[in-house]
Amino acid sequence: MQPSLKALIATGAWLALSLPQAAFAETDPLRDAGIRRMREAFPLERISLFDRLQPRAARGTTCADSPYPGLAWCASATTYEVTPEGTYARSFGYNVDAAGRVVYLILTRREYPLERAKFEDMIKKLGERYGRAPTTITFSGRTPEDDELFSLIAFWGDIKLVRLNPAELRAVAQGAAARLGHLIDHHQDVRASLRRGDPVYRIEGTAGFVAQFRSVIDARTDLVLRAVYQPAFSADPAQKSEPPAAKFLELPLDPGLAEALRLKTLELERLAAIERAERAAAERQAVEEHAWRDEIERRAAEARRIAEERRLAEERRIAEERRIAEERRLAEERRIAEERRIAEERKAAEERARREEAERKAAAERLAAERRAAEERKAAEARRLAEERARIAAERARREEAERRAAEARRLAAERARREREEAERRAAEAKRQAEERARREEAERRAAEARRLAEERARLEEAERKAIAERRTMEERARRAEAEYKASLERMQRAEAERKAAEERARKAEEERQAAEERARKAEAERKAIEERGAAEELARREEAERKAAERKAAAERKAAAERQAAEEAARRAEAERREADRRAAERRAAEAARPAAPPQAGAPSPQTPAPPQQNIASAAPSMAAPIPSRAEWLRMATAQSRNSTANWVVERVRDPISEELVLRARANFTDHARFSVEIAFECNIETGKRLKAFVRAFEKRNNAPVRIPPEEGRSSLVRGNVTVDEEAPQTAFLFPERGERQASIIEIPLTHEDIRKNTPRAKAWLRHYRVALQFRVADGEVSATIYPYAESLRRVLEACTP
Repeated sequence: MQPSLKALIATGAWLALSLPQAAFAETDPLRDAGIRRMREAFPLERISLFDRLQPRAARGTTCADSPYPGLAWCASATTYEVTPEGTYARSFGYNVDAAGRVVYLILTRREYPLERAKFEDMIKKLGERYGRAPTTITFSGRTPEDDELFSLIAFWGDIKLVRLNPAELRAVAQGAAARLGHLIDHHQDVRASLRRGDPVYRIEGTAGFVAQFRSVIDARTDLVLRAVYQPAFSADPAQKSEPPAAKFLELPLDPGLAEALRLKTLELERLAAIERAERAAAERQAVEEHAWRDEIERRAAEARRIAEERRLAEERRIAEERRIAEERRLAEERRIAEERRIAEERKAAEERARREEAERKAAAERLAAERRAAEERKAAEARRLAEERARIAAERARREEAERRAAEARRLAAERARREREEAERRAAEAKRQAEERARREEAERRAAEARRLAEERARLEEAERKAIAERRTMEERARRAEAEYKASLERMQRAEAERKAAEERARKAEEERQAAEERARKAEAERKAIEERGAAEELARREEAERKAAERKAAAERKAAAERQAAEEAARRAEAERREADRRAAERRAAEAARPAAPPQAGAPSPQTPAPPQQNIASAAPSMAAPIPSRAEWLRMATAQSRNSTANWVVERVRDPISEELVLRARANFTDHARFSVEIAFECNIETGKRLKAFVRAFEKRNNAPVRIPPEEGRSSLVRGNVTVDEEAPQTAFLFPERGERQASIIEIPLTHEDIRKNTPRAKAWLRHYRVALQFRVADGEVSATIYPYAESLRRVLEACTP
């Protein structure tokens, strides 16, 4: 083959192999060191950028087409995670390109237990992965519910957040946001930000990581973490597809082609070097321009923050002046009311003194009779206690004697077992020592015989060696037998120990059964004696009750005569006092209406003139300890009957959440039993996705319908201590979680137990296990209480709708 032909073939092969490598270099992002560093620093859920996944590689995810051309969207369902600090909602999703590479990751945690003071610590921990401080954007505003909102966005890598201009905002509002990629806003809801005119950002650059913190209350935070490769969303879909494989070029067999190709290759390399230098200069200029724009944006953000802080300080000063004036006016009103109350109490005290004097004389005779009866009961009780103490002392002596004998028997058995174990160990050691001694003697004899055989006759060397091998095998067999005997003795000892322990366990169980039988017999005897004593006590109580009733009838006849004489005077005084009280309340009502603007009536609030029905004793409806356990149907009928005792009027509403636009079923009611405050309790259930139950409580002043603060416990900024009584159980401590600047508190955790938290029992199901929950907690100027009947018709509808 001619040299020119060989050169042409080599050149064609080189071009065919180098062109795909050049195309791959242009489309492989991981050749960039900055992108590789970002990929390694910020994985989410053990997945990093450019990991190659099948569409359903992550467990629990579902995949579908996304609005971005050439990309698929995979996401997991929202789950509720439980931590020692509280419960939060978690979701995860990612975008996959046509080659199966992950180009976008997002992890969302709603109502995550993280305080604002710890935002900087978390940003520092994230920055330690990347080795560089982030660029941050802060925002303070209001939510659609008019709550204070604080947002912090931090991002790392070769990206920047650019605020959308008016034309882009109009395009997003018209649904043409796909060409801009994923958007970021401070409300974590682009539509809400568009409605309020707040900033919305798009991502520019290559690869980066974004951490977003949104806080409405100090104790809870909505945390969103994103890892993004922006060219996958901003480039032409045709450019993101894999380049076609290079075809083999059919070159003409021209002897001068190899030199021409070499010169062409050198020229292309020179132009590529020039282009790389120009691109590096352009990138350097872009980085400088990016830093300059970031500095301008930072200075503008700092100026906005200072202006906002000044405005807030001015508003706080004005609000403080108004509060001081209001407190002065209220103090003056309280002083006048206190003086009026003292005058009325003085009159009432004089009236009570007159009545008490008449009752004292009648009570003196009653106390003398009761004193005699008490002395007789005390003597009988002393005799019974003396007999009971003597019986208990005898029983204690018998029990101590039995325990002493059992302990002595156990000690003797343990001593015998120890001696047997030591004897077995000694025998095993002796057997092992004798076996070793025999082995040494046999080895010495074998060596002496071998020496004699070597000295006497060299001709019988082979036979001697055969015998030596046989003897060695015999010795090994003996050693193996000795080892086996030693192991067998150990196993026998272990079996004997196990049998001894089993015998002790059987003896212990027999002793426990005997003691249990004796205890049952003692309890039966004690119950019989208690029944006899109760019968005697009841008989004595019936006799004392008959005597007391006779004395009361006599005293009642005497009181009736005195009461008839005072009835006319008392009626006249009461009429005069009621007239004065009515005049005073009318004057106070007119003064209050003149001093404050009219407040809108509360929806579903009961009329203050409506008398509250009497509270039924729930102990009469609850099953007693001695009675048989009722069936589920009987318990439901009893719970429904108890719900009719509630004075609260529960109102059900079906509304759309303004942020998530999901359907919410809400039940709320007002409790006005307190003299100064009224309490509003609301239960909400998201009935479209998740069926998540929320429950919160708020307090208001009755006089002017002003909200009352629910302050947290001292030293614990996120907890409000209170008491809760579930059904007929004893009161127990409950912890509420303050929200919205201490204007309301969450009560969702009140009826739960540790077992419910461990098994993640649905909150609505836990509420429906009870027929009454009485809640009491502290507010700014006192304490308030409310009794909730979960089986009230409207409230039960919401709880059952939120039960999976």
